[in-house]
Amino acid sequence: MLRGMVESLTAMPGDYARFGEMLEMLREYALTIVEAQDTRGMWHQVPYRPETYQETTGTGFFVHYLSRAVQQGLLPKDVFFNA
Repeated sequence: MLRGMVESLTAMPGDYARFGEMLEMLREYALTIVEAQDTRGMWHQVPYRPETYQETTGTGFFVHYLSRAVQQGLLPKDVFFNA
């Protein structure tokens, strides 16, 4: 879902009538998924279930697409990257 939203917004013209709506959906989703990140920076097989295994591939995808969204100016850097 994150990948689809980031890729779509990156390709979509900023003046598209529903751009703002989709951007808000991305921001809400990103904030929600970051809440499921554990203290080591990983996501688990089942979000919000820390007793499940840490998922390296899923974590890589989340980090990659959150980073792309920040680089594209779709997400605020100060919220998604800790200094």
